[in-house]
Amino acid sequence: MEQQTIYLSHSTYITLAKVKSLITLIRHKREIVNQNIALENYQKKLFKAIEEKQKSKVFKENFLANMSHEIRTPLNGIIGLTALLKETSPNSDQLEIIELMQFSSKSLIGIVNDILESAQLDADKIKIERSEVNIINLIRKVCKTTEPLAVDKGLTLICDVGTDVPKMILADELRLNQILVNLINNAIKFTHYGSVCISLKTIKKNDSSAVLQFMIKDTGIGIPKSETSEIFNRFEQIGNRSWQKFGGTGLGLSIVKRLVELKGGELSVESIIGVGTTFTFTNTFSLAAEGSNHIEANNSLSDLPKFYDTLVLLADDNLTTHYIIKKMLKNWSIEVDAVTNGLEAFEKLKSKNYDLILMDTHMPIMDGIEATRKIREESNTSKNIPIISFSASVLPTEKAAAKLAGVDDFIAKPFDPCILNSKIRNLINKKKSIIS
Repeated sequence: MEQQTIYLSHSTYITLAKVKSLITLIRHKREIVNQNIALENYQKKLFKAIEEKQKSKVFKENFLANMSHEIRTPLNGIIGLTALLKETSPNSDQLEIIELMQFSSKSLIGIVNDILESAQLDADKIKIERSEVNIINLIRKVCKTTEPLAVDKGLTLICDVGTDVPKMILADELRLNQILVNLINNAIKFTHYGSVCISLKTIKKNDSSAVLQFMIKDTGIGIPKSETSEIFNRFEQIGNRSWQKFGGTGLGLSIVKRLVELKGGELSVESIIGVGTTFTFTNTFSLAAEGSNHIEANNSLSDLPKFYDTLVLLADDNLTTHYIIKKMLKNWSIEVDAVTNGLEAFEKLKSKNYDLILMDTHMPIMDGIEATRKIREESNTSKNIPIISFSASVLPTEKAAAKLAGVDDFIAKPFDPCILNSKIRNLINKKKSIIS
């Protein structure tokens, strides 16, 4: 059969090229559509993952708030009752038992705080709040608090403060106390015999600030050089058995390092096996005037300033808290009426003129935040009454919500009686100055 050759015209070539380009364009369009669909599906999955993470975060925060409340509420009762028991003129043996109860309670609250602190650091919710602090008294108080544990192990606890250390500085007292107590307890834990020394000295000072160095030195078992960096990791403990037998949560040093860095300081460690370990941290602090109105802690309830012709309304659903607050305030010559929820507090304000309200955050029927908001918005006679919100939950979100509702101040359970006394005095004096 004879082969035939087909010749295409120039216009036909152009047509075929256009068809081919059109097919390629359609194919690319389909690919783009498919990619857009895939991208939309990916975005949906991403948004869902973010939403689930947010829900998980909220659930975690709610869980921590509830756990904090459930643990700290009975601890507040124990700590408050031991403080009241100390005021009953106990004999020396009873006083020793009471002090051990206080120390054990504070140790337990320290563990709870470590767990909550770790979660808040993860969420970047820790804020440094600086106020006037007598650093010399703080060091002495920390030494006195941790001394029973050292004495129980037959150790000598040495507190050495340099003569040139400024008395008053601006610092976050709560965080600074937490750092020191964690480091000292850690030193005592890993020391069989000898001593633990806490020293504070001034590295550099001018008219407005000072660089202070805190050093905690022990004669304990020491840390292997290869593992000194590991001790600052969360839940990490040194691998050898001599460390493992001491137990612990593995949170303390991790929190210390992160808090020191958050405050702008530096933390270092030097250790020799069988000789001991030294933790050192330095930080720059602004100086505060020594003639300030800073209130020092006082161990005796009856020695704290008294109030006369003062009526306080207490709103709390915990009857143990009722007993403790009433006893404390009676020592300060304050009369107290107590109710068990926010709605009762609101109704009570209609029949009496109170100088101040102590409002718990978590209560049935109407919680403290809702009650505060209702008082500020609806009460004619008590709209401007000072309100102190207190709670066993320490999450910043709850404190912010209380402030937004209109509370004047906030105190966390368990609380130091002298801090409560100071907050009541400040608000009542402020109210009197406004009236006058």
